[in-house]
Amino acid sequence: MIDRDAARAAAADLHAKMTLAGDSLFLPTGGAFLSMSPSRTEAIISQSRSLTNEDVFDTYATWHEGVHMAQLVTSPFLFPIAFDMAGLAQRAHRVKTGLDDNATDVSDLALRYRRLCAVLEEPVGGFSPIDVIETHAVTQGFRWTMAHNNGSDLRFIANYFYEDQSPKYVRLLNDVCTAFDDDVGTILLPRFCFLSLQAELPVQRLFDLLNKLGGAASFSEIVAYSPAQLCEWAGAPIQLVTRSLRERAASFMRDPQGNPVRLTDHPWVGIFRHHFDQFEDVMDAERRLDLLMGWQGGYAYPQFSPLFRIYSNGDVRIRGTDPDEQSEMSLAARHSFVEATANMLSGLDFLQHC
Repeated sequence: MIDRDAARAAAADLHAKMTLAGDSLFLPTGGAFLSMSPSRTEAIISQSRSLTNEDVFDTYATWHEGVHMAQLVTSPFLFPIAFDMAGLAQRAHRVKTGLDDNATDVSDLALRYRRLCAVLEEPVGGFSPIDVIETHAVTQGFRWTMAHNNGSDLRFIANYFYEDQSPKYVRLLNDVCTAFDDDVGTILLPRFCFLSLQAELPVQRLFDLLNKLGGAASFSEIVAYSPAQLCEWAGAPIQLVTRSLRERAASFMRDPQGNPVRLTDHPWVGIFRHHFDQFEDVMDAERRLDLLMGWQGGYAYPQFSPLFRIYSNGDVRIRGTDPDEQSEMSLAARHSFVEATANMLSGLDFLQHC
């Protein structure tokens, strides 16, 4: 039997730590950590209250994490890095807490962690893969949140929330807006980021797309392209980029012994199986493109919205369940999520100080 008060306290503690970590942390969790109360969330969903700026950001924060879920389902660049990172964090937590007494592994774990960080942070022309990843989450997240497609408004609101507190999240966005225009930076850029994360070298791919755009006769014409038209313009095969990584069944993952592991067998896929299942249930390739590269977030909600919402008071809600649901099964699922995420956070902190 799970102690409900202890579970709530653990969730509140995790929320505080994740919030404190802020943009210094990259970790796939499947959850959105929100500052608003559960009752405000429900009121917003039911449209029974007007929105404040804080409400807008918390609504967007869910979609920001939703973009990361889409990346995990579709990006052959990000998936192995993200889940190697999570696996290392889990192992490091076990070493830190004495559950794994093989202390000789610590230096190897720390070395592998630094190598993963280096891949994410290696600069090319002033930007790194993590810039592409987070710019995609920011720009597509706001496109899914906002009910219109005005580039200047999207740029304004992104800078309103990020420019002072976390300017690196809007640095690439602002550079592209300045070099081209606001519509390119807020409407076309997230699509370019999605296509770039299909490549082995995302930053170089993004620069190639931007250079090609620079030679076009009309930016506005390309901004107005449908997702399918843009893929054709970019030379991106629709039937490939719209397939989930599980469908591609690529053997780009390897086990600790160096043997190929089919993605369908990878242990981390099970944790995010819901997102793979929901995306793969959409049969039409162009419809998938509209979900991944469109602006109507409501249509992408079943596929990519995080399964868990975690509030500062320790409430944890599972998407699609009754807010009053308090069954032992629901409590166990929420508790398992909080415990696993807290362990990974503990492991990352351990690796960062090794």
